[in-house]
Amino acid sequence: GMSDGEGSDGDDDIEDELSAEPGVGKMTHRQASKLLVLITHARTCPGHHMSHRHSEVCKSVKYLMLHIRDCCGKTADGTECSFPWCKPCKALLAHLVRCNKPDTCDICSPYDLPPALRKLRQLNQKAAEEAEGTVSTVG
Repeated sequence: GMSDGEGSDGDDDIEDELSAEPGVGKMTHRQASKLLVLITHARTCPGHHMSHRHSEVCKSVKYLMLHIRDCCGKTADGTECSFPWCKPCKALLAHLVRCNKPDTCDICSPYDLPPALRKLRQLNQKAAEEAEGTVSTVG
């Protein structure tokens, strides 16, 4: 295949993923794994980003999460939600909850994440471990 954006800082494709609309109810494993990292990040991020672009991406992921949480998948008149990321993201989150092999799953544990996202994922894991160590999870 083509070289995957060699020489760039690796962040450009994050935005491309979010602006590219997935097919109905479908997203590639690669899109899914990137989105997972971003969702995990946005869940706990207070939104203080040095880079304006990172802050925009973070904001749109937070918006996406709110939408997914509040949307039942149908509009008031019973037609399917027209927000393109709604259905695939719901499916992704359902997968997350059910996945019984997250360490080897190519969505939950992708091996080909771009460096920027790999770094973010490590930060996410560190934050999760610290949270588990200090706070008893309620709920």
